[in-house]
Amino acid sequence: MSILLDDYQRDVIVTRNGKHVVVDTRYVPWPTGRGYETQVFRCNSNGTVTNYKSLDENRYGESKTAADAGHTKMINKWMKETLV
Repeated sequence: MSILLDDYQRDVIVTRNGKHVVVDTRYVPWPTGRGYETQVFRCNSNGTVTNYKSLDENRYGESKTAADAGHTKMINKWMKETLV
């Protein structure tokens, strides 16, 4: 289980077909959009993002608890996905 620390959590996930994605959850301050959000990006095996086009995302407002749960849910989802 991932725990959101210091308003930032990042995990490298191997998808079902062996591709890598990074699941990134952070607190986004004003004016960009206040609150927690999770985004998923393509990356290499070291976790370096190779394409900043978001593959998936979710926002949680001010709830750190919801962001922590959402981060874990996103990890579980992307472990089952197949990237082309």
